[in-house]
Amino acid sequence: MLKQTQVHKSTKKPLIVAGMLLSLAIIGVGGCGTTNTTATPSASGTAQRTAQNPAQKAAMEISRLQRDPQNALTSDQKTKIKPILQELISTPNPSTAILQQKADAINAVLTDLQKTFLAAPRTPNGNKPNTNGSSGNSANGNNPQGGTGGKQAGSAPKPQDMYQRVLDSLK
Repeated sequence: MLKQTQVHKSTKKPLIVAGMLLSLAIIGVGGCGTTNTTATPSASGTAQRTAQNPAQKAAMEISRLQRDPQNALTSDQKTKIKPILQELISTPNPSTAILQQKADAINAVLTDLQKTFLAAPRTPNGNKPNTNGSSGNSANGNNPQGGTGGKQAGSAPKPQDMYQRVLDSLK
């Protein structure tokens, strides 16, 4: 009797596992077809475009470099980057190729040390890991309480506005 129970249990396990895998496959395939293609461009399009905008990422990295005295841009680098930002500001709907070209142009101006700094993992407050024991929040203007810093949630700024802020910071 013991042998029958073991045989019966051993045939159930593969069937249960196969059933679970089949259900996951069905759910996965079913889930692939439910993508919302009629989402409003202002909500999902803006978030998606921001995530895919390499020029905007490069501009944010410039801001990050400027907040770190050891990695701040030199006057020569600023002179080279300013026209790139001005062109991004004056182009209302640049193609993905143009955005990538401008990001590459910005990154070409950066030193290897600056690129290494940008590639290093950041702490949740956006700074490099702190090794001296202090919080580091008051010196760089970060909001230690988190939050949105006075901006309304759901209203994404235009990339041109961000490019302008970065350009203004380079003066």
